[in-house]
Amino acid sequence: MSTTVDVAIQEAQALLAAVNTHAAELAERGYDGTRVAEFQSALETALKRDSGQKGALATLNQRTEAQDIAMKQANELLAMVRNAAKSAFGKDKKILKEFRVGMQRPTTVRQMMTVMEYMTGVVQKHSSELLLNGMSQADIDGVATAYAELVTADALQENSKKLRNAATETRQDALTALQREIYRLRKFAQARFASQPAILQEFKRLPKAGGKRPSPQPAKTSPASAAAGA
Repeated sequence: MSTTVDVAIQEAQALLAAVNTHAAELAERGYDGTRVAEFQSALETALKRDSGQKGALATLNQRTEAQDIAMKQANELLAMVRNAAKSAFGKDKKILKEFRVGMQRPTTVRQMMTVMEYMTGVVQKHSSELLLNGMSQADIDGVATAYAELVTADALQENSKKLRNAATETRQDALTALQREIYRLRKFAQARFASQPAILQEFKRLPKAGGKRPSPQPAKTSPASAAAGA
């Protein structure tokens, strides 16, 4: 979608330059200052909405990165807790089950939040044993902190998704309006400059980026010049 918006904006800017060049000829047939202002407004709105959408996307990427970091920290603490529990309780399955030992690790943020909320109570319940088996008080307190940070990171990331989606919708509306103005202007130009192909060329689509240019053709030589060079 971003590429489509960029192309439309580039096309509109090129068309606006053509409009300014041929303003008098366009105005005398009906494409006056009011219609030029409408075209400019559609272009400016598209630029503003595109900038807003890109900003919302950048924020979402930042929030997602923060969420990933919180998820990583939670995973590391969860592994620490399980190892300390194994050290403290050996292979006592009943107690180890409290620490979710042997159960699949959470793979989603939602699952991890559920596990970390539960584990906050478990480490407090068995804090005395864990403190003698590799964990510090800061580690134990860190489980609750990691849970809180994960909840916050997830909430911010989810809200950023909504803002990104809303910005994308408004950008699409602006793009549709701009494309409509581009279409109308081109059709106007085709009517106004029907007998002036050189001017009409200024209102045609821009060549696609990366398109191949025609290979230069070798200059033709006349028989006389060929003989002279022999």
